[in-house]
Amino acid sequence: MTRLASTRRLWTVARIFSGQQTKVEGGTYELYGANGVIGCTDQLQRGSVVLVGRVGSVGRVTVPVGQFGVSDNALVCAIDTAQLDRRWVAYWLSTLDWGPQLTGTAQPLLTGRLLAEQCLPSTELAEQVRIADYLDTETARIDRVMRANERMRQLASERFAAWQASVVAPWVDPIETLDTTSHAAAKAPAGWAVTRLASVGDAATGKVTVEQLAELSEVTHWTIEELAQSGKPRLQPGADIASDKLVVEGGELLVSRLNPRRGHVFRTFTSSQRSVASTEFFILKPRRLPLAWVWHSMRSVPVRAYLDANVRSATRSQQRVEMAYIARTPVLVPPRPELDARCRELEAELQSFERLLAVSEAQDRLLMERQQALITAAVTGELEV
Repeated sequence: MTRLASTRRLWTVARIFSGQQTKVEGGTYELYGANGVIGCTDQLQRGSVVLVGRVGSVGRVTVPVGQFGVSDNALVCAIDTAQLDRRWVAYWLSTLDWGPQLTGTAQPLLTGRLLAEQCLPSTELAEQVRIADYLDTETARIDRVMRANERMRQLASERFAAWQASVVAPWVDPIETLDTTSHAAAKAPAGWAVTRLASVGDAATGKVTVEQLAELSEVTHWTIEELAQSGKPRLQPGADIASDKLVVEGGELLVSRLNPRRGHVFRTFTSSQRSVASTEFFILKPRRLPLAWVWHSMRSVPVRAYLDANVRSATRSQQRVEMAYIARTPVLVPPRPELDARCRELEAELQSFERLLAVSEAQDRLLMERQQALITAAVTGELEV
């Protein structure tokens, strides 16, 4: 098959408009937004449609199923089924690069007019169906491999977490309701000591104000959101930071007080730029125990359960634990020679685990690139199907 030369504007074969349904608690139909289902509604969107993220997940393509409504965070592409196959349209839309064309700065926006003006190949309906059938089969194969990779990472994470807890936090009984150090000592293995996190080192107290940050051209910013996504701090202009921060120098332990069950505990490193961290972190520089031991301890399943049992919040998504509870977190300490040996074992196993994750994630990235290249080649006619 040769490349398709003829094109047509999307508006000639489809009607483009923003979703108009609103969220209703306990509604009858699923409500779609820019990134899939976001709730329920009692209002129904009719017709054969493909959804495109308008704001938020801009450009994300969704093919809704069943009876549904659409919020104004998504654009509705209501197609002429006499000329277009809905699956083929969705595949074609997924090949479009919106980056340079979007309006807005702080909140990029995809307009209905911009979407309507896009040129799609003038492929006959029967050919569209054949291409969509082929892509359904091929993308399903790739998706199965990626789901298997995801499951493997999940199992590996569970296995590592269980092993980590056995090495660093082998409590005799669950510790969610510990009140005193003597109570904790009764649950510790024979020969092990128990200390509280605050006793391990010095808490960070230095602060830097918004005005001081504004004078810095570049800052290493340790934020919960960025660390949860990438595991690394964000490098950004100081003027972009809108609240006071805590000073970090490197070698500190950061324990997030937000949703402790997720185990957002990090180790800082030295940076050539000024380093600051969110005030949502409990920050400690260990002096009496190795940083590696304290980090593994605070990430262990028993300690996360202890902190989660002491959260104060009405909603599951925004739970916080008071700094005082974090400070009182019990930390097990084996005899020094055993402590050093266990630290080496923990760090070696962590490196192996992280290598495994990195290889699996790299494979997923390659699979996604292959899938997108396959879709592009098929819908543009570069690939004979």
